[in-house]
Amino acid sequence: MASTNREDDLSKACAKVGRFLHDFALVEQEINGGIVQILDLKGTAADVIANSLDFIRKVNLFRTVALETAPEPEKEGVGKLFSAIAAQNDDRILMAHSTFELAADDGVQFRRTVAKDGKIKKEDPLWTKQKFEHSYNRLHDYPGEAHETTSAPDAQRGKQDAAILQLSLLHARRVALYEPSDQRAAALAAS
Repeated sequence: MASTNREDDLSKACAKVGRFLHDFALVEQEINGGIVQILDLKGTAADVIANSLDFIRKVNLFRTVALETAPEPEKEGVGKLFSAIAAQNDDRILMAHSTFELAADDGVQFRRTVAKDGKIKKEDPLWTKQKFEHSYNRLHDYPGEAHETTSAPDAQRGKQDAAILQLSLLHARRVALYEPSDQRAAALAAS
């Protein structure tokens, strides 16, 4: 239950949102590392490129390479994993662009007004303590870190997602962007 002390309530709400944003930043750091490896970037070029693209563009770039390089049986899992990461970005946008306050039972009430397609829409989602915990666990699962508060079914799914991401990273790292395509290689061999 929310306490009567506004400062304590704000601190609790900020701690929950801050943890989510911190954990999300760790996932983004993993995505940045993958892009740096895919593009074989070095030094400041790596920092400039990785930090100049918005998150969803980085995810789409990384997803494209991962799907192109993953073996056929793994493509569906790779696609689902990147869709889940993109969904977490929607949550990040909500938290970064909304006012919020502590709600009952240690939840957080967000308040956001959005103008889209000529219409104004108010969004006031309530995140429960359980929703935050589930989201923290999923964010930790993406880079493959074990998280002791994950329940057994979530732990299994998290391990699968982490394995798929790691496989995607491995496949993406193997992609030689500068190697000729099969058609070009055949043409070069014939000449």
